[in-house]
Amino acid sequence: MTWTGRFCLWMLVLAPPCWLLSNGYQRLLANVLETLLELSGKRVSVYQLQVYAPFDVVLFTAMCLASTNATRSARWRALLLGPPILVVIELLVVTLAALPAVLFRGGATDSMVPRFTHYTIETIVWVSAPLIWIALLGPGISRSATPELRHPPFADRARWKG
Repeated sequence: MTWTGRFCLWMLVLAPPCWLLSNGYQRLLANVLETLLELSGKRVSVYQLQVYAPFDVVLFTAMCLASTNATRSARWRALLLGPPILVVIELLVVTLAALPAVLFRGGATDSMVPRFTHYTIETIVWVSAPLIWIALLGPGISRSATPELRHPPFADRARWKG
């Protein structure tokens, strides 16, 4: 089975429990965000946090579990280190995305804040999880990458049609 097939199977297994836990997890993130933003000296109430968390952790986990060409110890190390790193990144990104709205409330930046916040929060899943996966498992997977992840050698590119 290819890496893509294993990844899709792991996502099918991990996504439903993640979806069930996502509201509680996002409420916890919102509580931590309120506490962090109070450090700026302003009281903030977050009623609803709409981010893709914890799907970034599930995406990362599925990527690690699908990477059977990496050693088992490297995958376990990545599975132990990656999720805490992703949680810290989630908190940093959400805090940084909300900070302009808190600091410049009613100011000249109000028109750019929603767009900035939206784009920043969207990067949590689609950038953080793959980058952490590459950082933690990259050396192990690049040496023995499966055929669908490798480019053909330069000499073979003239014959390669895919």
